[in-house]
Formats: sequence, structure tokens, C-alpha cells
Amino acid sequence: MTNNSGDVTSHLQGVFYRTLRMLDNGIKPVYVFDGAAPKLKSGELAKRRARLNEAKESLENAIQSENVDDIKKFEKRTVRVTKEHNDDVKRLLQLLGIPIIEAPGEAEAQCAELAKSGAVYAAATEDMDSLTLVLLDCCVISHFRLPANYRLLKLN
Repeated sequence: MTNNSGDVTSHLQGVFYRTLRMLDNGIKPVYVFDGAAPKLKSGELAKRRARLNEAKESLENAIQSENVDDIKKFEKRTVRVTKEHNDDVKRLLQLLGIPIIEAPGEAEAQCAELAKSGAVYAAATEDMDSLTLVLLDCCVISHFRLPANYRLLKLN
């Protein structure tokens, strides 16, 4: 999804509606953004860059051969979150009055510390690294999604 200028805006729509669903269900979110990646992750980041470059090359080949299925497949593999995307989301959340935290390192570690200290009830993420943080005795909800029609049950 793009605006009239051609700028990608789908990330804003997704965060906006997901946040509204949480608020509608009594969840008060706090968004935590990644800081600098740890040095231990440099090898993984290099692998990701290599896979991205392979996907870009495969996309170009698919475009040249006019293979619509491969074009769709490799377009999805070349989408990356940019600093501008993150800045857009932070601005949107600030306008909505939603607290944001910029972690000094990995956001999941910051979330785990927030949960462990009692500042938040739980952490929701799509990052599988968070599963290791369960060992820190905090609640981590992985692959958290609320469908548009979902209503949380209130228990007494």
C-alpha cells in the first residue's frame, strides 16, 4: 500500500489497526524498538544480506523471464524494514499517545527485562529469539496476532 506520492504506508496501517484492536481489548501496549545489534549477531546479519542479494538477483531473473509467480515470491523476499519505516511508526505511535522505548540492544531483551521487573505484564513478538528469554522467568507471547474480529474473554 502506498500514498499519493508513492511512499509505502502499509506498515503504518498495520501498526495502526493492530494497536487499535489492542486498545479496544483493554491492552495498553508499549512498543520497544531494536537498538544496535550485538556483535555475536554479525554472522547472522551477513547471511541475511547474502539471502537478500540472492533474492534480488532471482527477482531480476523472474522479471526478465516474465514469470509472475516467481516475481511475487521474490518481491516478498526483498522487502526490508528501513529506518524510515521505523521512524514513521514511532511518529504514529507518539501521535496516538502510545509509549515507545528504544532499546540499547535487542528489543526482546529489553522486553524481557520490562516483564521481569513488573513494568509490563507480557511481551509479544514475532522474533523467535524471544523464546530463549522465557528462561529469564518472564512471559513472552510469540507470534502475537489479534484478528480484527477477535474479542478477549474477561475472566473474574
